Amino acid sequence: MSEPLSPEDRRDLLKTLKRLPPPLFEEVRYAVEVPRDVLPGEAAPQGSRAVALLEWAEGPTGCGLSKLQQVGQEYEAAAIAAEQSHASRPFSPKAFFRKPTTAQEAQQIRIKLLRRLEVDISLRLETSLHKLVKIDLQMEEQRRRVGQQPQLKLIPEDAQPATEPARSPVNRVLQPLGAQEVSETELEPAQSLLTVLERSDVQGKLLILGEPGAGKTTELVVLAYDLLTQGEQQKPKPLPIIFELSAWKVGTSIEQWLIEQIQAVYKIPKEISQRWLNNEQIIPLLDGLDELGLENQRKCVAAINEFLAGQAYPDMIVCCRREEYEKGQVDLHQLNGALYIQPLTPEQIQDYLRDLNRFSLWQNIKRSPELLDLSRQPLFLTMLVVAYQGRPIRNEAELFNAYIEKQLSDPRAQGAYPPQQAPSQSKTLHYLNWLAEQLEASGKTEYLIEEMQPSWLSSAYQNSYKLSLQVIFGLMGALSGGLIGGLSFWLMAGPLAGLSFGLTFGLPGGLLGIVLGGLDDEIEPSDRLAWSAEKGLRFGLLSGLLSALILGVFFGLLGGLIFGMLGRLLRGLIVGVIVGLVVGVIVGLVGGLIGGLEKVSLEEKTFPNQGVRKSLQNSLLITLTVGLSLGLVLGLMGGLSVGLTLKLMGESDGGLINGLISGLISGPFFGLIVGLISGLLFGLSTVVQHYTLRFLLALEGNFPWDCVRFLDHAAKHRFIQRVGGRYRFMHDLLRKHFANNELPSLPLR
Repeated sequence: MSEPLSPEDRRDLLKTLKRLPPPLFEEVRYAVEVPRDVLPGEAAPQGSRAVALLEWAEGPTGCGLSKLQQVGQEYEAAAIAAEQSHASRPFSPKAFFRKPTTAQEAQQIRIKLLRRLEVDISLRLETSLHKLVKIDLQMEEQRRRVGQQPQLKLIPEDAQPATEPARSPVNRVLQPLGAQEVSETELEPAQSLLTVLERSDVQGKLLILGEPGAGKTTELVVLAYDLLTQGEQQKPKPLPIIFELSAWKVGTSIEQWLIEQIQAVYKIPKEISQRWLNNEQIIPLLDGLDELGLENQRKCVAAINEFLAGQAYPDMIVCCRREEYEKGQVDLHQLNGALYIQPLTPEQIQDYLRDLNRFSLWQNIKRSPELLDLSRQPLFLTMLVVAYQGRPIRNEAELFNAYIEKQLSDPRAQGAYPPQQAPSQSKTLHYLNWLAEQLEASGKTEYLIEEMQPSWLSSAYQNSYKLSLQVIFGLMGALSGGLIGGLSFWLMAGPLAGLSFGLTFGLPGGLLGIVLGGLDDEIEPSDRLAWSAEKGLRFGLLSGLLSALILGVFFGLLGGLIFGMLGRLLRGLIVGVIVGLVVGVIVGLVGGLIGGLEKVSLEEKTFPNQGVRKSLQNSLLITLTVGLSLGLVLGLMGGLSVGLTLKLMGESDGGLINGLISGLISGPFFGLIVGLISGLLFGLSTVVQHYTLRFLLALEGNFPWDCVRFLDHAAKHRFIQRVGGRYRFMHDLLRKHFANNELPSLPLR
């Protein structure tokens, strides 16, 4: 009988079976001679079939895990070799008509995502309020929260002075609380938090509980940092991604929601993130379960349990406040471990303040039960160190207000604006209150300038927004149509024709602009565009052939009818077919250029308002590229068709030359029309929408026009945390305090 596999090898074998292409999975099944009734049908998810195959192999009638491992690895190697062989094939025109393979693209996207996560996590730790508190927290294992046993306690591995830097922001180990629950021989003498996650009894499924301000989110960020570091040092590991459960919608499965969030936040195609989830290349770190409200929290817990029950070995970490989790009375029973972040002890608080030479603050804290209770949470202790000035502080709201007043009056935090130009303290609070309310209403914790939407305006200003866009786009359409139509015909037929055709083209252009201005209620910036040769050729050929066929028949019949009335039926048919074919070629070229454009899947937000700035660049680039290239083609093709038509109609030999000249004159103008329309579709409309919205928000008095400078101003005051082009409040409790509008009354200065 073969030796049993280790838990890690067993887990790797299951992953191998799950990610095999279905035909190869069937080959494995036949190779190890699985009875017909052992596995679910082929319509069942491959993950379920893989689990059944594994359980059969290790059972009394199975082939043994070692045999299954050997066969599985052989077929996995065959799949990899086939994929590499496919990737190295020379270029073939048939490739344009095949569905693109995403294996190499997915790997490139994964590398980009890894780099982005590294930057985001590092910046979040660097600018965290908890960075000011160099205290190693104590944790107690409460596995009863997920229906398990026993208890453990996290304590510092090495006693270090609070001011001494460490390799990672938090350094912790596990030691037994006592021998009542578990004997010492059943536990290693010291285990890091990462080791706990990888223990055979935890298997990557962990719940982290704590009080408000205890450092749960920081623990999650630190864990993500450690997982990323581990993945770099060893073989590629799953990517830890932090998700905000406040954005979860009732009725949505966790799997579907994770895929949608990855697409929304990181712009990764759904099919790629689906594959990553299926192959366990992502570790979801779920924060803010308590943000959903009690009823929705219960439903979310049920959805998480359902998701975990349907997977083989998914890793998942969930954070929640202790009180809300207990009130929910529904356990995450599919998790294997639970840790509770314990409040700071008076001894820890005293030692920390002594190391900071704030002994007088400790004297005040120990005499006040309210202050002592507040300072037991790291967030509030941090704020007390910064903000306490001797006046009574009885609760969280008063502490937050003391912190806000202290930060607003700090002369070191005034550098975002020139002297005497910063908004008053009351305006600063109003802007932050409004921003916190919008984030609360949309269920978001992160803010990007380019993601502001018209729904953030009041009802009256939303109507003004729509009307403004209709006026702007109407003027743009009328001006573009009038100039292009007028100039084209003025060059060909004189100023009178130019004026009449300018009005003729300008009126429908204006009406079209008014219609377009009232259609789109959502602002969607585009980071960066790429042109896909495959997609462009497919779209161009399809649109060109259809247009040539339809328009060739239409213009052929129309030309035949007109010329037939003049006794020249054959000539009319020929002219109509020529015009139809030329228009079809032009439509195909336009379709290929525009249809081949696509958004790049992942673009890091490295500076504020990046999406809108990129949209403007895209618009200018497309307008010039499409306009100039199509202008030349339109001129040549259009001139040739006009010249041939004149020739066939019996004009002199100069008809062909005259047609080419008129085509080359008018072609660039029509090309510019297409370029402007393309620019509108791929960026310019976003720019107009965004700045119209910002103008109205400033007019309404809810947010400043120069919001980038204001957000930097708020970041210097340590109200806002900036990571690249993204902003979030320094702590979720601070955001809620601003949203609740329990702010101090400050002078207008």
